[in-house]
Amino acid sequence: MATNGLFLMAIGFAMIMMSPANHNINQVRLGILTLGIAFVAAGFYFYRRGRKNEKAQAEKHAHDADTAVKSSNESTAKKVTKK
Repeated sequence: MATNGLFLMAIGFAMIMMSPANHNINQVRLGILTLGIAFVAAGFYFYRRGRKNEKAQAEKHAHDADTAVKSSNESTAKKVTKK
């Protein structure tokens, strides 16, 4: 999801760069400028949401791995104490 956000931001920044009609900075096409800003904002939202989801999944995976290691260590400890 983070790559989708980066792609939208790249398109938005390209639109912002194309918004001036010519070399005179005072003549700006407001429609393209507004659309570019909207693309950048949407891309940033998708990028941040994707990074948060990836981070949460990585933490969950690490927690699951730690739990599996602890349970296997406990089961071997129980087997050793039973003998």
